[in-house]
Amino acid sequence: MMMSARSPAGTDSLQMPALPRHIAAVLSALKLKGGHPEELRALSDQEWENLLSYTDSAHMTLHLAYVCRSYFPQWVDERTAQNLSDNSQRFERIKRAYQDLAHAFRGPGVEYIVLKGFSHWPGYVENPRLRLQSDIDLFCPRQSIGKALEILNSLGYRAAPTGMFTDHLPIMIRSSGWKWKGNLYDPEIPAHVEIHHQLWGRDRAHFGPFTDDFWRRRSTRQVEDLTFPTLNWVDTLSFAALQVLRDLLNHGLSTHKVYELARFLHMNANDPVFWRDWKNLHEPVARRAEAVAFRLAVECFGCDVHPIVAQEIEMLPTPMRRWMREYSTSALNPVENMNKDAVWLHIALIQSLRDKLAVFFRELIPTKLKVDPDTTSVTDDGELNAHALRSVRYVSYALTRIPFHAMLIPITLWHGLRLYIPRRRTGETPLMDGL
Repeated sequence: MMMSARSPAGTDSLQMPALPRHIAAVLSALKLKGGHPEELRALSDQEWENLLSYTDSAHMTLHLAYVCRSYFPQWVDERTAQNLSDNSQRFERIKRAYQDLAHAFRGPGVEYIVLKGFSHWPGYVENPRLRLQSDIDLFCPRQSIGKALEILNSLGYRAAPTGMFTDHLPIMIRSSGWKWKGNLYDPEIPAHVEIHHQLWGRDRAHFGPFTDDFWRRRSTRQVEDLTFPTLNWVDTLSFAALQVLRDLLNHGLSTHKVYELARFLHMNANDPVFWRDWKNLHEPVARRAEAVAFRLAVECFGCDVHPIVAQEIEMLPTPMRRWMREYSTSALNPVENMNKDAVWLHIALIQSLRDKLAVFFRELIPTKLKVDPDTTSVTDDGELNAHALRSVRYVSYALTRIPFHAMLIPITLWHGLRLYIPRRRTGETPLMDGL
């Protein structure tokens, strides 16, 4: 038996009124049960401009066009039809780039698995061409990373100085002479490669890991004419859920990941074998972390879930459900809702008091800079020391961010205090109770 989208959430369902009208219309149109795509017809041209800007950045335009195109005004229909055509061509380039890599890796015996992208079909997307894929994400065990980088270099890929990463090495890009033309779906955009060295960043998250056995359980899958090694289906779901959770905690939630997770839950709500395997293969602490992402997917996109999933969602501590109800709305629109409310959910997921405090102070008083690409550059004659340039830019950046962080501190503390205060009428407990 399937559970309704509202059933697992109980009485404290997520509130959506703070969302701008164009974003609320997208979520309503794409609900897997009880959606209202007709609301799109009420949007003005300016609201459609805002909507497309949002769905482009959230990688949702192609999904929306596939499901709701009949509700689009003509100019939006023409625009998104071109986007779909461009991305279909781009997918062919992605396939060819992957085939070149797979062939080059085969001889030296480089071990790897494909993550995300086309490995999420079927289940997460109706068609692999509906995923806006720019990177080919590969996980390599430690012993294969060096050889993989050597082969990528031999194929013309070079590391791009694009900041600091926790889960993967710097993005590898092949020089092609391509220039940005303002088209996010440009078929000519060269495929990038990301080599992941871990599947879950325990050092930054301060809880987990949940992925130790994923490599051992890897499998082979086929998409059209591609055959590739990847996670098995159960671990693919876990990785997808953990990606949503990671992004939520890092204030960078991308709506398409939540939608794709909801679609998988909905499409597999009647598969008892899959959910039995999922429960047996993953420990309770991992299932609880994934259930946070499942709850968000259910509330945002109205998907059915299997009773095992419903039970895991119901077992989430009341404070976590309370956080989802009161503060997760803003996570769906991170550009317009800059805040640090996710810190309270984050520390609720952590067991150690020391780790809770580490995350609290890191989020409220950040001391590390995500370096911009050009901070590692030097002058043409090489006389300017890169470290000195980086230091100057850090000081300048930090000074401009002080007012922003200072403003958020009291707001975040007040929101946290509201979570600490018990609700007498509902019998709810403070955030830390029972953790």
